[in-house]
Amino acid sequence: MVAMGQICIGASCSPVHLKVLQRARLSHLVENAQRRSPWMSKRLSHIDPVRAPLESLPVMHRAQAMNHFDDWLTDRSIKRRDLEAFISDLSKVGQPFGAGHAVWSSSGTSGTPGLFIHDPSALAIYDALEMVRCNWPSWPILPRWSPWPISGWPWPSPADRYAVVCMTGGHFATLASVQRLRRSHPWLQVSVQPFDGMLSLEQLVPQLNQFAPQWLASYPSTADLLSDAQASGELRLRLRGIWTGGETLDPATRARLCQRFDCPVRDDYGASECLPIAWECPEGALHVNEDWVLLEPVDHALQPVPPGVMSATVLLTNLANHLQPLIRYDLGDRITRLPLPCPCGSSFMAIHVDGRDDDIVELTDTNGRVVRIAPLVLVGALEDRAGVHAFQVVRRDANTLELRLDPLRESPDAALRATRALSAILLAHGLSETQILKGSKKPQCHPRSGKLRRIIAHGD
Repeated sequence: MVAMGQICIGASCSPVHLKVLQRARLSHLVENAQRRSPWMSKRLSHIDPVRAPLESLPVMHRAQAMNHFDDWLTDRSIKRRDLEAFISDLSKVGQPFGAGHAVWSSSGTSGTPGLFIHDPSALAIYDALEMVRCNWPSWPILPRWSPWPISGWPWPSPADRYAVVCMTGGHFATLASVQRLRRSHPWLQVSVQPFDGMLSLEQLVPQLNQFAPQWLASYPSTADLLSDAQASGELRLRLRGIWTGGETLDPATRARLCQRFDCPVRDDYGASECLPIAWECPEGALHVNEDWVLLEPVDHALQPVPPGVMSATVLLTNLANHLQPLIRYDLGDRITRLPLPCPCGSSFMAIHVDGRDDDIVELTDTNGRVVRIAPLVLVGALEDRAGVHAFQVVRRDANTLELRLDPLRESPDAALRATRALSAILLAHGLSETQILKGSKKPQCHPRSGKLRRIIAHGD
């Protein structure tokens, strides 16, 4: 018998045992989707859940799935209108929906807003994976006597403080997960604190100095800007570790963070569709949680690519969430499978992710001072404040931004809403004279990653 809730301790298990786990969990997921999801039942009507190989199942795309939302869910009592009403109330971020469900919103780089709901069983598995494999934010709930060794990474302490600099204007996966933990564990109300990544450094730095965290989690680009303030002496943190995620962490940024904060940096890979996709081992490789997550690197024709070759996209199967079945879901990221064995000893798939690689934008204020703006700030202004998703912002010069919109995917008033939102956020960063020009081009995908780069520091 296969233990359906089993987590492989030590981040590894034998290849044979892993295959048995994956097959049993995939069969259970497919069978449940066939029985309880009207939309998935039609898509999987010809599938034998016990014998059909993963590659024979149809591929899911976000826009298509979102168009069938109510018929996609396996709980027929949950409706999209109720979830949208729930996430419209920011006071409920981190609170459960219905019988303990988590609801997260996301836009990603596809331009199609996403809405994802995770049942209590899935959340318990996510938490266990985070604890066993040492990712943020579940470390703080590990007791000091925990039996799970974390090689090469210091133990957090309940007396430590954890700062999470993230998007705070919605039911986003990171913020909602942090708030859920703070609600579930009252002692975390003091030791774990989210900070608004949309704030200017002049506002954010004093807040972080006052909180004085020992651990910091954020996007690589935001952490990089904070490292500038640390290097100049404005930010005075004594960190024991940094977690990054949500963007590609390049070697140069990692080196700056390590040097300026004098602490180790650990990256992870997750999404609103599945929070704990992969964790970084002490050797610097991202290992997929293959006992609960299936990742398929594929080319443009959705055919598998061999190790060492960057994929055109990656297909995600979340084996933990049976409420909103994600089976061969086109996640949109490009990954490269690394050769095994990894020096860390794990036999789980090791990958490099070429995810979001938006740029930090440098602009000049009225006093001639250079102001660096994290992509999180501009993206947040357009997505969350203007409700615009099919966009691209290109820096033309130190005083000019070009706004590109896709007219086929945005309403006629999108340019006005976007311009107003950008102007407001630039004003908050002391950039009152920065011009925003409406571009004639549609948003252009990156030639290497194939993804829509939202923020470009130098454009043609």
